[in-house]
Amino acid sequence: MIRKSIAFLLPLIGFLFVAAYIRNATVNVIYTDYTRLVNTYLTDVFSFRPYMGADILTRIPLNYVQRIVNVVFFSYSTTFDMILGGAGLFFMGLITARYIVIKGLPLRILFLSMIFLFSLNKWEMMTNGSGWIHFFAFACFFFHYYLLDAVASGRSKRERLLLLVPVFTILLVAGPYSGVYALTVFLAYLLLLLKKGPGDLPHLHRQLLRLVSVCLPLFLYMLSRHYSVEEHAGATTEGLGTVFQKNPLLFLQLFIKSFASMMLGAEDMERLGLTEGMIYLMGVLVLLAYGCAFWMQFSNRLYEKHLFPFLLLLSGFLNHVLITLSRWIFLRSDYAMSSRYALQYHVGILGILLTAGLCRLSRRKEKKRGPGLAIAFVLALCVAGNLYTTASELDKAKYRQENFRRMAAAALDYKNRTDAELKEIFQYHSGAKTREALAILEAQRLNVFSGER
Repeated sequence: MIRKSIAFLLPLIGFLFVAAYIRNATVNVIYTDYTRLVNTYLTDVFSFRPYMGADILTRIPLNYVQRIVNVVFFSYSTTFDMILGGAGLFFMGLITARYIVIKGLPLRILFLSMIFLFSLNKWEMMTNGSGWIHFFAFACFFFHYYLLDAVASGRSKRERLLLLVPVFTILLVAGPYSGVYALTVFLAYLLLLLKKGPGDLPHLHRQLLRLVSVCLPLFLYMLSRHYSVEEHAGATTEGLGTVFQKNPLLFLQLFIKSFASMMLGAEDMERLGLTEGMIYLMGVLVLLAYGCAFWMQFSNRLYEKHLFPFLLLLSGFLNHVLITLSRWIFLRSDYAMSSRYALQYHVGILGILLTAGLCRLSRRKEKKRGPGLAIAFVLALCVAGNLYTTASELDKAKYRQENFRRMAAAALDYKNRTDAELKEIFQYHSGAKTREALAILEAQRLNVFSGER
């Protein structure tokens, strides 16, 4: 009973901590991506017309309902969106904590997992409310992974729910994360299919249905994405081959540095004056921890009894691969270290932590030894780095809020500002589009203009 209470209280404390950070680091004002969202959807928030195109699934349909709620009840508050993002982290924390309690892992694993989940290395996503849906998407991923683990181990028989979750998640919530999510679950279903072999017809039929429940919505999403037009300000127009010839190490540098960002935030690396060599060493250490965790999974066949940590581990690693393959176009080796990607990466760190904990339990029973000490060393560095980044972000909160206040003042005075000023202040590539978005908000008395209601 005490462990269950702690498993609820720790995620709740984490949510309250994130909410307090948002309150002290932000102000209710649109900026960056919100400019495009306001221009596209807020002329008439009740209209479904902006969604009625072949690219509808890339617009994440669940946003339609959420925007109406935000406009009607909260005057289109970016703070409301940010708090929803924190709620997504809370649900991830609840699912992870429940799994730790069910598996009988020590409380220190629970505490460490909450440190990773609620670390402020995700500050960029936390302070940009337009990303709330991404936190909710990962909460859906966690729920699916947890449910699949429960069904595969016999703790649950909710087979129909298992078929419905990926359909809902991919078509309404996941958006750009659908590929990694679908691939992760697809590989898990293949493992389960091979576990008993093709001779077990009921088992084969069940796994094939599960595969269809993932592949069909993914196909629909990819078809929809084919018709979408994406904005990549600052991206190169050169082809992959040309870039590779000019800088063949760029992809490897991107890949390794992305792992380093899980040990310490990119801004803090710069602040501490870390050399390129130190950053690469950090990345290699985290990458080695991944290797050890995968070795533990397959050598001990942990995935057969404990799918949840395996799926987190696989998903986290695939996210590093995806970011490397999709962000080389910006020609910066440190681009994948951005705080905006920490939400995708931290999943793998949780997978490493849970894998190490479960492996330690099983090896203790069998009196075997493994690479647990090496993983413990890397995790200790990651914990220290995450705590340092969190402390650093708490110190920066007042300065971030000052910047938001500057944006709010500029928003109220936008008619007297030049397009160049609006572009610089609101961090959007078009000052004219920013002016258009602010005019829409002013006309409807929303967001920073809501005080005039």
